[in-house]
Amino acid sequence: MLAKFPNLYGDIEQNVYRRDYIDKVYHIARLKPDDNLHGIKKGIDMPKVKILIVEDDDVLARVISWRLGNLGYEVCGRTVTSAETMELLAIEKPDLVFMDINIKGDIDGIETAKLIKNEFKLPVVYLTSHCDGPTLERAKATRPDGFVLKPFADNDLRVAVELALKK
Repeated sequence: MLAKFPNLYGDIEQNVYRRDYIDKVYHIARLKPDDNLHGIKKGIDMPKVKILIVEDDDVLARVISWRLGNLGYEVCGRTVTSAETMELLAIEKPDLVFMDINIKGDIDGIETAKLIKNEFKLPVVYLTSHCDGPTLERAKATRPDGFVLKPFADNDLRVAVELALKK
């Protein structure tokens, strides 16, 4: 029988659920639980490419940010809705956008990518776990500059950035 101990996240069953969720995120990002998510090593020879992350999952967004930082890129911000994205694009002027397809709000990532390409002429790389037929067809219609499926590795992110910037 599990005893219930109140804590910051609620009772022990909630913590077990949270632990399972964190383990799933580590699996998606191919991290080991002992990886330091806060230590950022800057690449010496890499140009400072500014990247905006549009991802509504906080833990996954932190992992993406950490990995991009380790690869030598600068993450200039993170948004979770289309409206926030359009606002931050005007302020930060990134070189590239990593876009999750399912984001919060009425406008999804595919529609947001269309807006970004029309208004800002920026490369957009989809970073998603959704690759079913209709979703992929909608995404292809936006002429994306990359498509990275979760789970992903550092090399997947690096190649996507480099190819998107060469277009």
